Amino acid sequence: MAYCTHVGGQPQLQPMQLKLTTQEPIRPVVISRVYVGGNRVEDVIEAGELDVYVSASQVLRMDELNYLEYVFCIDASNLLLLRDVAAVICTYGYSTGRDAYVKFFEEYGVKGKKYMAYASISEGNAILVKMKPYNGDRFTFLHTVEHALTKACHLLAGVQEGAFMGKILVDSNAVLIYEAAGSEQGGLEYIFRHRLPQLFTEALKLLFTCKYDCDEACPGCVYIRDPLCHPTSGYFIPNSSLNRKLVLKEWMKNI
Repeated sequence: MAYCTHVGGQPQLQPMQLKLTTQEPIRPVVISRVYVGGNRVEDVIEAGELDVYVSASQVLRMDELNYLEYVFCIDASNLLLLRDVAAVICTYGYSTGRDAYVKFFEEYGVKGKKYMAYASISEGNAILVKMKPYNGDRFTFLHTVEHALTKACHLLAGVQEGAFMGKILVDSNAVLIYEAAGSEQGGLEYIFRHRLPQLFTEALKLLFTCKYDCDEACPGCVYIRDPLCHPTSGYFIPNSSLNRKLVLKEWMKNI
């Protein structure tokens, strides 16, 4: 028996049927990797070898860059559009039918037992937003910024949620928004070249105008329809570890 912690009102227990691929109770696990030019994005950033497609300094005036830095606490020199980006999301620990969204990827052997792994691959562009150092709960801060920017991208590009996905890079203090599989290519390039300042003001608007005035987050502001919401090691409930007022306070203090 299990229930969803995010439903309205009193959660109702519902029976769930699980099908495991081994004799041991392996919990489904999600692994997410993002590559730029065939190399892991974390490694490329750390080595300072990013192949930048377009930088913010090429599309914005200096006063616009200074405004984004001052209000939204970003490192404008590392506000970048990247291409040749591939995101691989691998899920394992369960079995699935032929019509599943993820496809068969590989079969591993663990102590003589076998289980299936499935993966989806997205290819396209990505927007990298590096933030200034934050003295607080950095994971929650970055995760909330990621949700706000991802949702703002959907609104500015005029596409349904799911066309873009986000990932936080905690060690690099950065957020990456990338194009999901099957999405209309070019949406993020359009936003970066033509609506970059509005991307941040729209994200702020989402946080500021939450009709429920929530503390953490809710469907009225930065919840996103992403069952793989920031895959991390271990168990992670989608749309958790968010704090609307945390980011709102940081962004509003310089306005």
